[in-house]
Amino acid sequence: MKLIAQSYISPLLNQGTFTNVTIEDVCLTHKRKEKYISIAFEMSYLKNDQKVVLDTVAMGFLGMENDEVSSNRTTTFSIPNPDYDAQIEGSQERITVPLFAYLMAHNGVMPADYVMVDYGYPTYEKVMQYFEGGTLENPEITISAPLAKGFLLSNLIMNGEAVGNQFTIV
Repeated sequence: MKLIAQSYISPLLNQGTFTNVTIEDVCLTHKRKEKYISIAFEMSYLKNDQKVVLDTVAMGFLGMENDEVSSNRTTTFSIPNPDYDAQIEGSQERITVPLFAYLMAHNGVMPADYVMVDYGYPTYEKVMQYFEGGTLENPEITISAPLAKGFLLSNLIMNGEAVGNQFTIV
């Protein structure tokens, strides 16, 4: 998995602006019997053909979907409140609802006017479905599901900010 920023402005005062900064998965820790997986990411750039590391972060995922102890956090989004009677034209109250419960109740159809609030945090079980690779035969980790990409861009925090603010997945 690789993310890139052509021009990266570090939010840290002791860094600066860099070109062609990449984020890559560098280590995978898989404890199958404990239902745990951790992916370490490294943010770096090349200076005089030498790699300079700006930050390293590991994301850990634990448990199955129905386990009492897991890393699960529900994915939510906001929609216009169907019960709201707007007195002021253009004003609209919104409510936050769990994504998957909404999809189950509406035959898998997303509303036209939604805003993602929280991409949630997946369990070991879900990460094993969303992330591909990380094996001897296929060592590079990739993701293709839009929800998993949104999760990664909003929840992978490096140098104090979500990587989705400046990076894109390649």
